[in-house]
Amino acid sequence: MKKEKDNSNKALIGFILMIIILVYAVTMTILFMTTYNKLSESNCDEIKQVLYYESLELESVDDVENIYDYYSLASEYYDISDYQNTIYYCEESRELSSKYSQKLREVKAEYPEELSEILELRKEMIETEIEYTFALYESCEYIESAARSYQQGDYYMGGSNIDGQNRAINRHDSLLEDYYNLEAKYNKLKKGMLV
Repeated sequence: MKKEKDNSNKALIGFILMIIILVYAVTMTILFMTTYNKLSESNCDEIKQVLYYESLELESVDDVENIYDYYSLASEYYDISDYQNTIYYCEESRELSSKYSQKLREVKAEYPEELSEILELRKEMIETEIEYTFALYESCEYIESAARSYQQGDYYMGGSNIDGQNRAINRHDSLLEDYYNLEAKYNKLKKGMLV
């Protein structure tokens, strides 16, 4: 009888332990799913926000190609001493640079004050892009001034402007490298969000 009672107590204890383990497993599953869903929703919201700001930037990306095309043409005409076309293409490149920088400033102004790490990085990319676009703008100003000086026979001033142009284009190249480094970090974070 005592053996039957011990067996029955063991069975009852086993049954109670199984119920406790089952309740624990169900509770942990519910907690995990709730937390996972909240994290997934949060991650989806962040991805949507990232894509929204990217799309704002991409609306004016065509201007960038033209800025560089005009700058290249200005440089080529400068190299063959066609100063009139140098001036024309510098003016075109500078006008587009100015418009593009303004669009970037408007996009930057739309960012909320509190940013996630990835959006903070994207904002820094925009700031760097504004800076290197301005450096290209300055470079165009120097080439244009050099062309005007050479047209008037002022070779000293023309040479001085070319020195300024070289400094501006070196700054542009350095900022462009900074931008590419930021872009690599940004893409790594973005890839992590999608996994």
